[in-house]
Amino acid sequence: MEIKLTESEATLLHSILGRLVMRSRTGEVGFMHGDNRFVSMQLRLKKGDKTSLNELAKKVSLSAGVREIP
Repeated sequence: MEIKLTESEATLLHSILGRLVMRSRTGEVGFMHGDNRFVSMQLRLKKGDKTSLNELAKKVSLSAGVREIP
């Protein structure tokens, strides 16, 4: 399935994915806030989900993809 995004939607998605981080040990997803403070979203993803998120990040020109922290 292919979804077309407007420029503003792609910009918003780029902003969200740029702040998203995943804990490598647990798969927990959250955002980095302030001085490297992890704020959990109470969501756990599988390794395959991280791959999908990284592919999505590439589509919105986010070369680094989703960051992983210990």
